[in-house]
Amino acid sequence: MRRAGRLAAAAALLLAAGGAGFIALKGSAPAPLPVLPGAAEPRAAGGHDLPFGPVRPARALPEATLRLDDGSERRLSELTTGGFTVVQLMFAGCTTTCPLQGAIFREAQALAAKEGVEARLLSVSVDALGDDPAKLAAWLRDAGATPGWRAGVPALPELGPLLDALQGRGKDYDVHDARAYLVDPDGRLVFVSEDLPSPAALVSLLREAAAARGGAPS
Repeated sequence: MRRAGRLAAAAALLLAAGGAGFIALKGSAPAPLPVLPGAAEPRAAGGHDLPFGPVRPARALPEATLRLDDGSERRLSELTTGGFTVVQLMFAGCTTTCPLQGAIFREAQALAAKEGVEARLLSVSVDALGDDPAKLAAWLRDAGATPGWRAGVPALPELGPLLDALQGRGKDYDVHDARAYLVDPDGRLVFVSEDLPSPAALVSLLREAAAARGGAPS
């Protein structure tokens, strides 16, 4: 499915789930784009350096301290240790793909609960200078998050290396990718989704990853 088709499908999902108010709220006053640190290396023209699919060998992620939606601070390695975690990039003032990404995570969380699949979800803000715990908590609340889905923002010096490791920088007004990143219980990146993956695809990915590791899927 082309990106335009995925955008339309995700928008339909958001509206069907009662997210019209979320769209209206986020679309009423566009926020300035976040200031991102410079990339260590230029992104490949016309595509991702880190394509859709398994990451082989698994890629260690740089350490970063995230200030979370409840005001606490946790290391990224702490948040991802012990279970598979799906990570997405976003920022609270985003009016384009972020509400759609929130809808995808919400539906994935609900589907995982229904099917007995453990779903650890982490939304990482790219707005190190603008987002704070209150904004992240409001974003999660508007998105319909339930326990097991956290949001956090790293400090600006630690944001750049993380974006580079995920190859998560966007282009133009899309300052970040709308992909999802599967991190294994050892804190390594093992899979990258396409832009705006379906909720069912994320749940299947979590189930299959847990089974491949030899653990129970729930």
